[in-house]
Amino acid sequence: MKFSRKGKLIFSTADQVCAAQILNLDKILDTPISAIVTFENITERFLIFDIPTNLQLSELAAEIMHKNDMEVVELRRFVKLNSTQEFSPVLVTILGTFLLDSIKIWFTNQKIRQFVNRVRKCLHCYDFTHAARVCDRNICPRCGVNNEGLCHGPEKCIHCAGPNSATSKICPVIYLNKKKNTRVQVQKPSNYWRGTTHICSII
Repeated sequence: MKFSRKGKLIFSTADQVCAAQILNLDKILDTPISAIVTFENITERFLIFDIPTNLQLSELAAEIMHKNDMEVVELRRFVKLNSTQEFSPVLVTILGTFLLDSIKIWFTNQKIRQFVNRVRKCLHCYDFTHAARVCDRNICPRCGVNNEGLCHGPEKCIHCAGPNSATSKICPVIYLNKKKNTRVQVQKPSNYWRGTTHICSII
């Protein structure tokens, strides 16, 4: 259990009965609450390409669910504002943590690509635990010291203390954070309620 930055309580459990009981709560210490499941560790996201921009996302969701036995949670189209492009990629979020190489839509096999979030990193101090909007520090990515202006000092990473900058791809700490952010695919399909952690958010 932990608090979020927005003042919510977040519970993590691998027990589906416990998750169901938390979701049924309506009060804690006589305080009315609302419990929801946040789709973390029970969903998978992938990209499909060359989808017509004039196609309604609700139609696409219905087609994916009908032809592939998937439960679509969310669809998001990647298209620039005021763009006149006729085709665009679509980000699909489904329940479950198993992905195939392709899905069936309108009698064709559409190749898919797993979508992995970028590692969150503060652009002021290069920490991985918060965003730049809540940070008042100004750490130099080259030398790791709190300063301003052009730096000519020797490189020293604030993450690994190695002779590289805080943004270098050779930093082992950055590599581990990227690896942690990438979910390992299971080898066979499984019910999304099994072997997963259920994240419940109390509002």
